Amino acid sequence: MTPAPNPYAAPAARFGQPVGPGLEGQSYVPLQWRTVVATISVCGMTLVDATMRTAQLTRGDESSGAGAADLVSTVLIGLSGLGVIVLSMCSWVFVPVWMHRASSNLRGLGRYGMEFTPAGCAGWFFVPIANIWKPAQAMSELWKASDPQADQGAWYSSAEMTARR
Repeated sequence: MTPAPNPYAAPAARFGQPVGPGLEGQSYVPLQWRTVVATISVCGMTLVDATMRTAQLTRGDESSGAGAADLVSTVLIGLSGLGVIVLSMCSWVFVPVWMHRASSNLRGLGRYGMEFTPAGCAGWFFVPIANIWKPAQAMSELWKASDPQADQGAWYSSAEMTARR
C-alpha cells in the first residue's frame, strides 16, 4: 500500500525554477528559515514581554525598603525591555519577509486572483493607520489561497468578488 501524497509538501522538482506560462520570475522557494526566524521572533517577543510585565507587577513599593529585591526586579525589567525592543525589530523585518515569500510562492505555483501582491503583503506593515488592518487582510488571503484542496480561483468566493466591485 502506497502512502497518500502530502498536499502540503513542496513540489521538489520546481525549487528555484519558474513555474507556469506567463509567470516569468515567479518561482517556488521553500519558506524554511524564514518561518523559523519569524516564529522565534514573534513568540520570543511575546514571552519576553510577559516576563517584563510580570516583573513590573511583582516589583515592590518604593517605600517598602526592600532594596535588593527591587534592584533585581529593576534589572529584570530593563533586560526584558531591551529584549522586547530587539525581538520587535526582528519581527518587523522577518514577518513581512515571510509574507512576501509566501505570496511569491503562491504565484509561482500558479495561483491567481489575489488582491495583494508580494510587495503589498510586506509593504502594508509600514503604512501608518492602514497597518492596523491591511496585513491581516493579506494574511487571510494567503491562508485562503494556500488551501491545497481548492480549485484554481475557487478559493476566492464569488461573494467576495461581488463585494469588492
